[in-house]
Amino acid sequence: MAQFRIIATTLALLCLAPMTTAPRAQADEARAVLDRTAAAYRANGGVRADFRVSGGPTGSISLMGECFRIATDAMTTWFDGSTQWTYLTAGDEVTVSTPTADELQTLNPYAWLSLYKAGYTLSRRDATNTQGVACHVVTLTRSSATAGPARIVLTIDARTLHLQQAVIALQTDGDTVDIHISGYTDHVAYTDADFRFPRADYPSAEIIDLR
Repeated sequence: MAQFRIIATTLALLCLAPMTTAPRAQADEARAVLDRTAAAYRANGGVRADFRVSGGPTGSISLMGECFRIATDAMTTWFDGSTQWTYLTAGDEVTVSTPTADELQTLNPYAWLSLYKAGYTLSRRDATNTQGVACHVVTLTRSSATAGPARIVLTIDARTLHLQQAVIALQTDGDTVDIHISGYTDHVAYTDADFRFPRADYPSAEIIDLR
């Protein structure tokens, strides 16, 4: 579950807009990249991305505003802006809950827009990925006792401003989670129902309502 939350949160670092202090010019450049990435995300309407976690699952994430759906073989989560449904494939059960603001900061990708407005320093460098694509590499380092990972390294396509990779360290000296984006589609025409648990598709699932 913890790794799944990391995946959920990170994949829409597509929409980050942090603030920092690091050498000032470098921090300003990094923030400008993330501001442009956030603006591109908002302008793209519905978004779908495929992802792969090194040593972990593959799956997809669908995003529209603050709503999302994240699916892997083991688990699927829907969030429609107020209610969250989490379906566990192995147990054939779905948990229904109303996430708190703190929970959404670790699960809801949209919430990262405000989570990283304080408590992190930024740095930026340019690089070329293994396919020869020019990229911006932005590193966010936790600078205070705020909640959230100790360090996040984002690789963003310099032309499209799509997230290509995110490497997250929850603790300063801890292991990292490496997430690769293998596909990205924007302007997807979602409906509200796409972000709600489709009961008819899971007729045998046990419902555990925690609201």
